[in-house]
Amino acid sequence: MRVDTQGQQFQGYLLEVQNLDESLCEYINGTIETFQIDENFVVIYERDAVILGVSLNRALYDKTDNFRTVFSGNIIVVKQNVNEWESICESDIPMICQYLKPIVK
Repeated sequence: MRVDTQGQQFQGYLLEVQNLDESLCEYINGTIETFQIDENFVVIYERDAVILGVSLNRALYDKTDNFRTVFSGNIIVVKQNVNEWESICESDIPMICQYLKPIVK
């Protein structure tokens, strides 16, 4: 899920990642952090993006629709499978969108 410097948010797209390290460097700037959304999904994001004033991207809500945190800059969502990350599928998108909601200005 991307956001540009003017704050325009984009839906994002599915990408089959062959080399996660290269993809992270391409889409995420700065120090990389992870946030476990639930037992299935992880958000990968730039740790200091909010503090540095990078455009807001998505707000994270839990299963009961309580606000948890906000992400700035580009984020990547992956599936957690034991100790490995996997690409998400088209069928995962509705669940991810329930957790990660665009920030309306």
